[in-house]
Amino acid sequence: PTPTPTPSVTPTPTPTPTPTPSVTPTPTPIPLVIPIPTPTPTPTPTPSVTPTPTPTPIAINTPPVGTIGTIDRGEPTNFPQNQVVDNQYLLSDNDDTSIPQSAFGQPIFGLSGNDKLTGSADNDTISGNEGADTIDGGDGNDNLFGGKKSDQLSGGNGNDFLSANNENDTLTGGDGNDILRGGKENDVLIGGNGDDELWGDKGFDVLTGGAGKDTFVLQYTATNPSQADVITDFTSDDKIKLIGATFSQLTFESVNVILDGANAVASTAIKSGNDYLGVVYNVNPTALNSGSFL
Repeated sequence: PTPTPTPSVTPTPTPTPTPTPSVTPTPTPIPLVIPIPTPTPTPTPTPSVTPTPTPTPIAINTPPVGTIGTIDRGEPTNFPQNQVVDNQYLLSDNDDTSIPQSAFGQPIFGLSGNDKLTGSADNDTISGNEGADTIDGGDGNDNLFGGKKSDQLSGGNGNDFLSANNENDTLTGGDGNDILRGGKENDVLIGGNGDDELWGDKGFDVLTGGAGKDTFVLQYTATNPSQADVITDFTSDDKIKLIGATFSQLTFESVNVILDGANAVASTAIKSGNDYLGVVYNVNPTALNSGSFL
């Protein structure tokens, strides 16, 4: 028999693979850099400096010394004269120029004349009373008192107490540690040598301590610096004593002072509230502190 031919096997074609599409990459965007502009700084304006006003000069004149003359004589007292009354020696109503030796050792009163009296070397108490008197205590620790007119009192040597009264008086301590007290009007107080205490009291007064460690007492107030007491020679060794005020209540004001027609000098006015207690001549406010006061 004829062999049956083996059929040929047609091979199954291998499928052509579908190509994988290539992925187009998404391009990364290039960042757009927009520069931020730097702001132009606004310049800080320079503040205008307000000039410190120069204080208006204050003209201060030393109170005048009272005229010694017949026009200033007091009225007659009609007291017994040149004799001892109640342990006090009364001079005369005339213008006495000397003190009898027998009068020393007891209080001496000048009555109404314009007297020019000088004490002894001991401790004297002399009162001018009425009239415009000139009294010099001499040596010793003296107590001198002015009267109703303008008097001039000088302590001389020793630790003296001088007290003015009604008019424009001039008190000079001299040597020693003296206490000077002004009166009701405008007085001039000069301590001299030694550690003195000067009280202006009422009125506008000019206080000069002189040599030594002095204390200036301020107790009355004024509405403006030209009416307040003036301390003319304050130093770091001196003190200012306050009556009726404390340091914490004080303020200091720069003032220019013309003293007796001289040039204007930078000085300091001491205030408590709206009141002026005094003026410290030729001293700046920064030089005054709590240590300057009592």
